[in-house]
This record gives sequence, structure tokens and C-alpha cells, in this order.
Amino acid sequence: MEKHLTLSEAWEDFYLWMQSVKDAGEIKRMPADVQEAQYAFNGDRQYGLGNKRIVNLLTKYAPDRYQFRSVVIVHEK
Repeated sequence: MEKHLTLSEAWEDFYLWMQSVKDAGEIKRMPADVQEAQYAFNGDRQYGLGNKRIVNLLTKYAPDRYQFRSVVIVHEK
């Protein structure tokens, strides 16, 4: 199945997936960089979670799960 998501939606999907991986015992705890990014996403850090950081973390931890495409849409009048 293929879903098209914004980067924010992809982050939410990724974090829930990482939680399920942790709950299944595949990892002992959430990686520190993922947890820090979640704090930033929630607004608990001075700087928010930027697009570049989302792409880097999803590529690092789930390279086969996510594919990134840039799209530009032009509306002509």
C-alpha cells in the first residue's frame, strides 16, 4: 500500500512505527535522536522539527519504508 503524506504526517507515522518496534521488543529504547526530534515536534524545544531533520531521521532508521519526492504544482489562471 502506498500513502502520500506531508513531512509532518510522515514524522507522526514514523514515530508511531518506532513505538511499535520498541513495544515489540525489537529495540530496547527509543534512539536519543528520535526522542529529541519528537520533543522538537511537540514544541518542547527552542527550535521546531525541520524538514531536513525529518528526512535524515526517516532515511537513517527506515530507508525502505519511506520514499521522498519533491513536487511543485502550478495553478494557471
